[in-house]
Amino acid sequence: ISGVHFNYSFPEHFWPVLADLCESHDAGQDFRSEAYFALLRNYRRHGWIVLYLFGNSPALCPSFLGGRRVDWLQPLEPGTVYAPHATSLRMSDLGYRNASQAALSVSVNSLEHYIRDLTRAITTPHPEYQKLGVKVDGDYVQLNANQLQIENEFYSFIRPKRVARSGERPTNALRRGGVQYVEMRSLDVSP
Repeated sequence: ISGVHFNYSFPEHFWPVLADLCESHDAGQDFRSEAYFALLRNYRRHGWIVLYLFGNSPALCPSFLGGRRVDWLQPLEPGTVYAPHATSLRMSDLGYRNASQAALSVSVNSLEHYIRDLTRAITTPHPEYQKLGVKVDGDYVQLNANQLQIENEFYSFIRPKRVARSGERPTNALRRGGVQYVEMRSLDVSP
């Protein structure tokens, strides 16, 4: 099972029209970032319908289960289990997830809150990763021992993005120029 990362931005001629409708005197980057964050909040609120209507991963390889027994999955053929009425097991708790992110809360109330929370996640040590260590016998086993290794490790249905300059961190790119587009990550690849 796999998914599509779909990048979406509004065309330039859209922004002055939206600003006029919102009775804003400025269609600049702050206005655009606020509009994209409104989109992020609505997608988080209503994005389940994308999975319901277009989900295309009702089956998966038992290796995704990591040895866990899931009684509601049924065998389909050797090497495949499925849920009879599932739409997107890829986006469920059985799919590609990072368990350490379960308690991670990244706000989409504003660009500032998003950057604050994501920065906190990439700088806050995680006990399990600390136990593992960054280097074992002189070899790196992870980049660091924090909740997130890098910003792009944040698994969300949708993320705000900006094209980064060479060597620039995603949060610094957002801080520098605001939101340029959104990356939707909840679309399944159709077989």
